[in-house]
Amino acid sequence: MIGVHAFWSKPVVTGTFGHHTENEKSKFSMFPFELIHFICSALNYKQLNGPIHLYTDETFYNYLTERGYDVFWDKIDIDKAKEFELLRVDSRHSWTSFKTWLVGQLDTPFLVLDHDNMIYTKIPEILFDADLRFAHWETLDDSVYVSKEQLEINDFDFDTNWNWDLNVANTSIMYFNNKTLSSEYSYRALDFLSKHKPTTTKAQRTQYLFADQRLLSMIAEAGDYNFGTFSNSIFDVRKSQNIRITDFEDLDQVGFDHTWFFKHKLKDDYENNIEGEVKPYIDRHEQIIKDSFPQYYDLLKPLYYACK
Repeated sequence: MIGVHAFWSKPVVTGTFGHHTENEKSKFSMFPFELIHFICSALNYKQLNGPIHLYTDETFYNYLTERGYDVFWDKIDIDKAKEFELLRVDSRHSWTSFKTWLVGQLDTPFLVLDHDNMIYTKIPEILFDADLRFAHWETLDDSVYVSKEQLEINDFDFDTNWNWDLNVANTSIMYFNNKTLSSEYSYRALDFLSKHKPTTTKAQRTQYLFADQRLLSMIAEAGDYNFGTFSNSIFDVRKSQNIRITDFEDLDQVGFDHTWFFKHKLKDDYENNIEGEVKPYIDRHEQIIKDSFPQYYDLLKPLYYACK
């Protein structure tokens, strides 16, 4: 099964991810712990499940090639990002919009995973017998997934068949095996994002999460598609956000390590020069490389030692 990484550097450069201080926003960079997880995500997928393709922009492509890190993907495409940027999507409010747009451009089947998610088991073939699979469910919570009225968008065509009581798809992994579904989700999400004008931080978050995640499960159910999850775990949005997916108890279908909100703790420790969580995180990834991909161990040494 073809795996896909989609990475758009512009939200990082503009500070959307909070990766940079004010005087660094004009130049792209990536935390060492983030980059090594990204690389391990590519290597593990390729070893266990199939070829992995990276769709990105010229900025990140150059960042990789300057370090010799472009070797970890079977294919790197920068042309799709050029097409996407013609749409002039606001990177400050829609940081995963390149991924959302891309799934509507690719031929099915394919599996797209976020760069902070690493699948470390072979995916059972039976799980590909569906129109759609996503990582896991998230519960509804009105502080994150608000009502249609609270989205404050009047010129978007909300389908009357959408179920607003349905739990939400976590889209850190998405498998599409139906071109009609992937195209509709992509079109609807980009249409919504082109019309949203958030005036507060909360509105920015709730509107983005509607387009990126909630919309997918509602479209799939309303269209009577065959869909499901890769994990039976359900993330309770009301609980602490500082978690990693490996804290879940029921990874009984596919094993994956989603850094998720934990990256903010890693970022704070790294920027404050606190060993904290960063060193064990890097050590674990260093061991993965040493045990499973020793041919790349020396190439990646700058990432291990940047956090020690």
